[in-house]
Amino acid sequence: MPPLPSLKIAPIDEEESAGLRARPRQQRSKARVEKILDTAAALIIRHGRANVSGAMVAEAAELPVSSIYQYFANMDAVAAALVERAMFSVDDVALGVAQGFDLSGDPMRLVADMIDAALARYEAEPGAIDLILELRHTAAYAETAARSDAQIAAALADILKQALPHVAPEAIDAYTSASMAVAGGMQLLVWRTPAGPRRQAVIREWKLIAGGRLAAFLAEAGAPAPPPTPTRKRKKS
Repeated sequence: MPPLPSLKIAPIDEEESAGLRARPRQQRSKARVEKILDTAAALIIRHGRANVSGAMVAEAAELPVSSIYQYFANMDAVAAALVERAMFSVDDVALGVAQGFDLSGDPMRLVADMIDAALARYEAEPGAIDLILELRHTAAYAETAARSDAQIAAALADILKQALPHVAPEAIDAYTSASMAVAGGMQLLVWRTPAGPRRQAVIREWKLIAGGRLAAFLAEAGAPAPPPTPTRKRKKS
């Protein structure tokens, strides 16, 4: 078998992962779990999820098969951990951008920065996009995407509730939940679109949709309007 590509996706959170059946405590055990996931990810990208078994992962990782099932109940659990590992590190990056949002700022700029940060994080991880596309039809993807969306929606709702105490919490929750549902679909559309001008057009459309919706929500909530974007004056020829 030719060597597998090296994937450098952020390690999973052993305390939060739904895929792990046993929590590795020692550094050696944690390294073994990461080796299992790295190997499984590379095999899934190369052969497809349906064609990868625990025995294949064990052989490629040069580990006994029992090591796979010590930490994971089955390959679906491995897939769940892989999706978590890719998604949740991106969530942290996007939320880091949102934490500094000022209501007097430009909502279109905030949304654009969040989208750019999330997409850049995926693109910085070799194989992460291919892995997401390969697993997008699995139960593991659906369940993890739902958890990810709920986590970001709740965090964004907390930010907006502090900034807009006069707005009904239910209205904010509804806005952030709907926004994340749209974001999940747009993100998949981005990755399914060939890189180049067409993908950039999809990203611009996503920013316009999400940014415009946030601007409308803030306007309805009575938030101060952002200052107008300065325009350059044309020099007379």
